[in-house]
Parts: sequence; C-alpha cells; structure tokens
Amino acid sequence: MSEKKLLYVFGAIAVVSVASLLAILFFGAPNLHNKSVQDEPQANLNQFGQAVASLGLPECANKAHGFLEKFGSSVRIGAYAFPREDKPKNLFFSMEIQLDGGVTSYGSATVAKEAGRGCHVSGEVMTHWVDPCDQVGKIVYTAFTPAQILNNTMQMYSHTQNPKRKLFLLPVANGCIAVDKSVE
Repeated sequence: MSEKKLLYVFGAIAVVSVASLLAILFFGAPNLHNKSVQDEPQANLNQFGQAVASLGLPECANKAHGFLEKFGSSVRIGAYAFPREDKPKNLFFSMEIQLDGGVTSYGSATVAKEAGRGCHVSGEVMTHWVDPCDQVGKIVYTAFTPAQILNNTMQMYSHTQNPKRKLFLLPVANGCIAVDKSVE
C-alpha cells in the first residue's frame, strides 16, 4: 500500500473516531437496552411484584417481589392498593400475608419511583404470636439480634445482614406482636 493510501486510511479512522467521541459526548454512550436489567421485571414475580407492575410501575416490580420474598418463597397475599391521583408513581398497599407455615400477618408497604433515584420499597409485616416476645425473638426471628429497648417494653432488634431491616417486639396480654420493618 502506498504512503498516500495509508495516510487516507488513517485519516478516515481519525475522522470516524472523532465523530464517535463527539456523538458520545453530546448524546451519551450507546446503550443496547435503554433500561438496566434491574428495571426489567423478572418472569416469575410473586403476587406483590405482579400487582406493582400492573399498576403502572413495572420498573419497581423486582424490588416489590424482593420485599415479600424475604419472608419465604411460598408467601401468599391479598392486597388493596391506594394509588394516589396526584402522585401516580407512589403506591400504598395494605396486605393480608400468609407466611410459610400458615401464619397470617398484616402488612403495609409503599412503593415509590423517584426521578433520578430509582425505586424504593418500604413497609412492615405485623404478626401476633401467642408465645412471649423473648421466645419469639430467639425461635422465629433468628436472623435478628437484640439492639435496644425503645421505651419500657418494646424491644428493637437489628437484622444481622441488612441494616435497613428492623424487628420490633411488643409484649401484649396474650403473647407478642412482632413488626418486621424494612426500608429499601
């Protein structure tokens, strides 16, 4: 190849490279998916994930799925959604949750999509146990460790692997009320 042809080839490569760089600077780096894989709802969503997706927040479905998944893989729910007309990217739920082993609990959750910050799911699951709170904490909630007493009687526990998840045990006349709360 002559020097002149070689110079033309290198010149063309340089022009294409500069044009590509300018396009990236002005239009952003190319993205094959336009959405992150995290934003795509997984195929086997639980009932909560499906409800969030069907109510207009499919990008939050995986986080909603994960919120209930931590309570067991065979959790079943019945839910009522309180969508807000003024904030369609915020959903509020009240749920009847059947945990593994047939225990029924009350749950509430908020799912929100914030511009530039992604999806957030926070909520709690409340369960009445007939056993005293010290036994409930040791036997049922083994992934939690005692943290502090909130006032006189309510014991707060911290999750051993998730600092955004807390357990509150409140002694009542006929057992213990457990509130498992998380913010994600």
